Amino acid sequence: MAHAFVSQVYGAKLAQDITNALEYIPITNSSHDPFVAHWRNPPDSNVIPQVLADNPFMQWGILAYPGFVGLDAISVASYLEFLTIRPGFPGNLSVIAPTLDPVRMSSVVPVGGQMIIPTHQISNPPPHLDVLIVPGLPTAGPFPNQGQLVNFIQHTYPSVKNIISVGTGSMLLGYAGILNGRKATTSKFLFGAATAPFNKNYNITWTLGRWVQDGNVWTSSGTAAGLDAGNALTTSMYGEDATSWVTLMMEYIPSTNSSWDPFPPVFAAKS
Repeated sequence: MAHAFVSQVYGAKLAQDITNALEYIPITNSSHDPFVAHWRNPPDSNVIPQVLADNPFMQWGILAYPGFVGLDAISVASYLEFLTIRPGFPGNLSVIAPTLDPVRMSSVVPVGGQMIIPTHQISNPPPHLDVLIVPGLPTAGPFPNQGQLVNFIQHTYPSVKNIISVGTGSMLLGYAGILNGRKATTSKFLFGAATAPFNKNYNITWTLGRWVQDGNVWTSSGTAAGLDAGNALTTSMYGEDATSWVTLMMEYIPSTNSSWDPFPPVFAAKS
């Protein structure tokens, strides 16, 4: 809907430029709704596997810092949000930042934009995290508080079950050293600029794709790719049934092929 609104009010070219930057393919037919059939004849809404009986509490965290792209983080965190709606899936989402002051997310307006309230300070994080989400900037840096962010990732990574970056958030993983010897991806819109700092003294195999999993390290391409990477991550942790229920609640059809990417390398070459 947002794509249709921007297209009508500001023009089709701007709308397309935005979707390219987000790496998102919008549905332009308002009558196309693959979820109508389900809700006309819904199954028992209480049927969902209780797959977390052996580890009933999920603790996820967003690493927040001034200027980060909000949707980078929310795209992945939405899976936890919907899972914890259901009985038997308790969990918590922490927002971890350099200070406890409100963090202004990416905005072209210096005094505008959305704010997010941290729950924890980097110096006093939650005692345990199952998943750490690392969002990116709308640029290839410099990152505010970069030293603190990198040190936190280095300290936290050994104890998490999974770490996942979206867009240029992979740069922070790279600076932290956890991408050494691994395959990874980053924002295609900024691919050249985002990978350039790692051409020397780093052993990272940068690749184009929707997302890349290498062990418990997940990196995804542009902002909307975080939804698909989040789907794959959640499926790996909690199973297909639970994750499919989440995407049904979202009314989102994820790509389950990490190599599928409608944004060709020529798009990345323009960065």
